[in-house]
Amino acid sequence: MAYNLALGTDDFENTVQSDFEVYPNPSKGSFSIRVKQAMLPYDFELYNMEGKKVSELHQIRNINYTNSTLQSLPKGTYLIKLSSKLGEQKHTIINK
Repeated sequence: MAYNLALGTDDFENTVQSDFEVYPNPSKGSFSIRVKQAMLPYDFELYNMEGKKVSELHQIRNINYTNSTLQSLPKGTYLIKLSSKLGEQKHTIINK
């Protein structure tokens, strides 16, 4: 099944009062996500700059989550989208 998401420039603005952080950024393949307890559980989606979904994971129940998806993807900028009962938040990450 293929997923595509149309992304505008506003979609790449990091939320000022985000309920999660992504580090290290830029990344060399692996990165960690730390969320506030109130966001649990949450869904993770990763998109390339063309708007194509390249990874997803549902119902993550850990405050700290490490992902190594970028190791198998080309260098560049990606969009992380987290969805929870608090809503949807986005953050960009650079894969070096």
